[in-house]
Amino acid sequence: MSYDGHEPGADRASLFMLLLLLVGLVAAAVMIVAVALGWVMSSFWEVAPFAHVFVVGVMIAVWLLALGVTGLLARAITRRRV
Repeated sequence: MSYDGHEPGADRASLFMLLLLLVGLVAAAVMIVAVALGWVMSSFWEVAPFAHVFVVGVMIAVWLLALGVTGLLARAITRRRV
């Protein structure tokens, strides 16, 4: 830690968490579009039968969002001055 209380890798960690959050949001948006297409066009799931991939994608998106949010919250909590 430097004399001003700033950790050298702190900004990189925050950027990594923001990147995880962004990737999770993009994955969630793709999943929402796929569900919307499935509702609008019932033959969509017959044309693109990837239900197991869809479920795995949803789980990965939720995991990335949770990891990004948790990391950002942890970073915000540890940055507070006591």
